[in-house]
Amino acid sequence: MEKQKTFLEIGTSDFNTLLPLCKNGWRGILVEPIPLLAENLRKEIAAEGLQATVLNMAISDHDGELQMRKIVGHEYLGLIGSVESRCLVSTPVGSEAFEKVWFKGTSYVDLSKTGESYGIPADGRLSFEEITVKCMKLNTLIETFDIHDIDLMQIDVEGHELHILESYDFRIHPMIVKVEHEHMSANGRDLKDIVKLLENNKYQTFVEEKDVYGIY
Repeated sequence: MEKQKTFLEIGTSDFNTLLPLCKNGWRGILVEPIPLLAENLRKEIAAEGLQATVLNMAISDHDGELQMRKIVGHEYLGLIGSVESRCLVSTPVGSEAFEKVWFKGTSYVDLSKTGESYGIPADGRLSFEEITVKCMKLNTLIETFDIHDIDLMQIDVEGHELHILESYDFRIHPMIVKVEHEHMSANGRDLKDIVKLLENNKYQTFVEEKDVYGIY
C-alpha cells in the first residue's frame, strides 16, 4: 500500500492554498496566525471532509509569542468566506477579482519589536494593526505533532522565511521545499541566503520570480 503523502504549509492565508492536494489523498498541516483566516480554512476543511489540520499560530525562530501587523479591512469587504477564496484559485493575478482578495495575505511579523529592520509590502492602499500571536519553532511543531516525514513544505510569510529556516535543524528533510523570496530585501536579506541554506542542507535549488524551490 502506498504511503500517504503529507504537506506542511506555513503562512496559508485562506486562498491559493495546498488544500486541493487533500482531494487527491494527501493529508496536510496548515499554519495561519490570523484568526479569521484560520477559521475560514477550518470551515472549508469541514465542509469538504478533507484530511487536514489548521494551527492558528505563527512559526518563527522561538517558542512563545510575537508581534504581527495584521492587514485591516478585509473583514468588511464581504470576502471572508471560502467560496470567494476558492474562486481565486483560477483567477489571474492582476485581474479585478484578484485585486479584491490578494491583500488578505499581507499580514506580517513586526521585526521592529526585536530591534531588527522590517519592511511593509509596498502598497499605499494597505493599513495594518498590531496584534500578538502565539508562535513556535519548526522543530517544536515537528516534535509536538509527531511528524515523521514531509513530502512538500511551503513557506510564505512575507519576509520572515529565513527566521524559520535558520532556526530549523533539518531533522526531517521535506522532499520538496517552496519558499517565497519576494520580501527578502525589505528585511535586509536576499534570496541568495535561502538558496545557500537549502544547498547546504543537500537540496538542489532553482529560482522563479517570487519563489525558491528545493528538491531533496
